Amino acid sequence: MAYARQLPVDMSLLRLQDKHIVKSIWEGNERVICPRRHAIWIAKHVNELDERVMNILQAAGFIHILKASTLEINHHLVTALVERWRVETHTFHLPLGESSITLEDVALQLGLPIEGHVVTGIRSGPLTVFCHQLLGDVPPENNFIWTPYRRDLLPQIIPVEVAPTCRAVVPLICFSVVEYQQSDRVMRQFGFRQNIPHPPMNLDVEHKQDMRGRADWNWQEHHGQWIALWNDRHNCVFNDIPFQKNGHLRDESEYMQ
Repeated sequence: MAYARQLPVDMSLLRLQDKHIVKSIWEGNERVICPRRHAIWIAKHVNELDERVMNILQAAGFIHILKASTLEINHHLVTALVERWRVETHTFHLPLGESSITLEDVALQLGLPIEGHVVTGIRSGPLTVFCHQLLGDVPPENNFIWTPYRRDLLPQIIPVEVAPTCRAVVPLICFSVVEYQQSDRVMRQFGFRQNIPHPPMNLDVEHKQDMRGRADWNWQEHHGQWIALWNDRHNCVFNDIPFQKNGHLRDESEYMQ
């Protein structure tokens, strides 16, 4: 597929091109990624599941997870996405522009909250303390109750309207991990016309950090500058001119050309 691709005239933004898989593809070396799929116990022992568990899965609307082990992975699609991801801009570079997974996708598709404090701190120590820090409470021993989702509660869990935070240009932090939602580079995903974005955030140093040998690190202090930016997220939400193209992404503006 390298022959169908075209590199930008100005490569200053894509500063990691020499380390990117696209460089090899551009030289004519094709390959397909075959990711591993780790089958879970429940998928291999469906016939052994208690009827009560099956009823709970059915009531919660998650009975389809039992078929997860039989789902096919589109290796060519995974390969294409890996090839199109650019860590310099935190976006996928597609023929019609940039695209990315945003907080709006997280809220609508996963039903997870996108407001609140950063999930971070110290990973070592008693689990009860860790649980209380993140959840605000510790259930009594042997007093955990699994309550399935109720269909009448789903609209409350998965909102139709998403907070403006989904459009904020902010860092996303989880302990050692720092990524950036460069939403100003994918404005059309939010219904706005794409303008010239700000230079993307350089996270080369942060991408080299992980939790190996750092169980006692206080990530809240270590990532203080990034957490401060997240806490100021309501002042980092963009608004602009709506994009009137009836769902089409093609834009004839000078920047998009």
